[in-house]
Amino acid sequence: MGLGNLGDPGMARNGATTQHFERSDSFRQRTSRLAGLLSWTFLALALANPPHAQGQNPLLNAIDPTRGASAEQAQETEGNRGTSSMVEIEGSLAVARQHQTSLERALEATGEAENAPSPPLQLAGRLIRVLEQRREAQLRTDALELGREAIESLFARDPRGIVGGPPPFPVPILDGIQRAWQHAAEQASQSANVLADRRANRQLAAQEVQRLDKDRRRLREVVEGQNDEVERVGLEADLRALEDRLMISREQLALATQQVENATIEHEIKDASAQQTRAALSWVESQLSPREADLTDAIERLDRRRLAVDRQLNFARSQLVTAEETLRATEARRGEIETEQLKDYKLEVATRRAQLKYRQQAVSLLSEQIERLGRMRTSWQHRYAVLGGEIDLAQAPAWRDSADNELERLTRLRRIHESELAQARLELANLLRDAVEAQGGGSRAQRWLEVELEDLERVVEVYEQDRVSLDDAIQLDERLRAELLARMNDRNLRERADGLWASANSFWNYELTTSEDSPITPGKILIGLSIFVLGLWFARMARGLLQRRLFPRVGFDAGASSAFASLTFYGLMAIAFLFALRAVNIPLTAFAVAGGALAIGVGFGSQTIISNFISGLLLLAERPIRTGDLVDIAGVIGTVESIGLRSTRIRTPDNFHIIVPNASFLESNVINWTHEDPKIRLRVQVGVAYGSPTRQVEKLLLQAAAEHTRSLPHPAAIAAFLDFGDSALLFEVRFWIRYDEKTDRSLIESDLRFRIDELFKENGIEIAFPQIDVHLKSPAQG
Repeated sequence: MGLGNLGDPGMARNGATTQHFERSDSFRQRTSRLAGLLSWTFLALALANPPHAQGQNPLLNAIDPTRGASAEQAQETEGNRGTSSMVEIEGSLAVARQHQTSLERALEATGEAENAPSPPLQLAGRLIRVLEQRREAQLRTDALELGREAIESLFARDPRGIVGGPPPFPVPILDGIQRAWQHAAEQASQSANVLADRRANRQLAAQEVQRLDKDRRRLREVVEGQNDEVERVGLEADLRALEDRLMISREQLALATQQVENATIEHEIKDASAQQTRAALSWVESQLSPREADLTDAIERLDRRRLAVDRQLNFARSQLVTAEETLRATEARRGEIETEQLKDYKLEVATRRAQLKYRQQAVSLLSEQIERLGRMRTSWQHRYAVLGGEIDLAQAPAWRDSADNELERLTRLRRIHESELAQARLELANLLRDAVEAQGGGSRAQRWLEVELEDLERVVEVYEQDRVSLDDAIQLDERLRAELLARMNDRNLRERADGLWASANSFWNYELTTSEDSPITPGKILIGLSIFVLGLWFARMARGLLQRRLFPRVGFDAGASSAFASLTFYGLMAIAFLFALRAVNIPLTAFAVAGGALAIGVGFGSQTIISNFISGLLLLAERPIRTGDLVDIAGVIGTVESIGLRSTRIRTPDNFHIIVPNASFLESNVINWTHEDPKIRLRVQVGVAYGSPTRQVEKLLLQAAAEHTRSLPHPAAIAAFLDFGDSALLFEVRFWIRYDEKTDRSLIESDLRFRIDELFKENGIEIAFPQIDVHLKSPAQG
């Protein structure tokens, strides 16, 4: 039989009901205590009320059933709540205890009570413990339900009715409610984590119940199908044990479900408390009225703290001087120590050195506190200026950045001091252990341990004091930063425009680096870039005017105009670059290192670039080629369009642009068709059939050349009889033209060939074509 099958359940439940009502007094007392614990959520609201009015606070009277006239109503409501659940739990608990008693009596009767506890008895004990936990959980559920119902109506109230006193509110009230809201928010977050853990535990308990129930069904089928009576008895015992374990798991699942319910109620209460406190905080913030007297009180408190820390610092410094003198005197006695006293002497020196280290730490910590209190004074002044609307919004970004930097520094310093404090506490624990071990011996080692212990305890106290100071400073800067951000977000359009202008001005004057003890700022860099861009524009405009208008008027040809215009352009660019450097205040000496690196680069990796650069300067100065010249370089024929410092651009008759490195013009043979004289001679060859009148052919060729519009009369064209070819008599006409950028030699030669063909046809002269005479000889002829 399982645990639930022993005894009379009805009688057990009746007895449990009687026991439950007999315990009603203790139940009410527990409920009152638990409900009273909920009053912490409204600490902020209590801070807002004057001390003499706390007894009249309706919020605390409603939450704590023991306060005011609501206590009797709470007790009456509690007596009718959770009765059915408690009756069920008490009944199950009575049955489990009755079963446990029966098992104990059975073991005593069989004489096995002195042996190891039997598994059924262990399962019975586990079930009782789980049921007792369920009963405690139900008591807590009833108490939480009372607390939730008591505050539900109050949470619906306007927060303005909760904060004691009429507006406007001073800053201390704001700080008190803000601390309470932060505490309530942390409690709500913790309760949310607890609720998540409780739900995970309930899921595990449900999975355990499913697994045991599956095993029970499987084992029951095995028992029903077993025919061997001996095996069947053993299997039935295993089945009963499994049923007992399943019952315990179900009770654990019920307990986990009840714990989830309790955690849910607690989270709802704490979350609602945080929301209500936040609403009260928003109300106080909207009705805030900073007072000069409160700022004076805050600064006076800081001054008093600073005075106290200053006294501690003076005392610590005097102790540090004493420790230094004592250590020097101890080390000076090194030559006077006998061999048998050397061990004690070394222990004394180690203690004096540790004493000096601890006192140095104390002086350093106290000095930091003095500086921190001075910064906190400034933070309080900034904060009241922000809250009172007296802040210059142009200074707000700087104040915000300062608060961010200070927060980051303080947070990092707090982590460092936490680590140092933990190390000091560990050292203190080790010293205490050594002192306890050496106690009673009356040795010199115990004396030096006590000396070192005294200084280390003082250092730990200073560290703990410093941690409190750090927390206060961090909280103050966090509030200042939050209030600064809120004020900056609430700016009107004009204030936002002023803020943007201030931010731009701050960026404009931000110091990036220095040069000759003068700051280099983004503003100076932008001015320098603007000067350089304007200089580039002016240099291009000047180059165009000089090349197209001025130089041609003074007699320069196109090539010379282009060359001198390019040199003028680069000179103006150099001047603009120097002016830009002067505007940024960067001296040319700053490029000394860069110049050395450039020289190394020239020697190793930039030979080709520098060679082309120097070649470009030589081309512009010597002018072996000029803009507009017809050149032939490496089989490429084209017109020179521009000569740069690195390369020269050539355009072919087919309108292809070829970029030729300048060094190629100095390192290879270049044919410049128009270097000194723009006149060039063209040649057109033609072959006529054998038997044609050669002199008439000569006249017709000269006529065709003379009729062409581009042919020059001087020098005159000539026609030459070149050779007797295999299939034709070869002639060539040579004539001169004036070359310019628009000249296409192939087109002129084509026009001339068209005219020659027409003249030859008119005069009956046949243009020859290749001919081969083939003579065949038959065998008969041979």
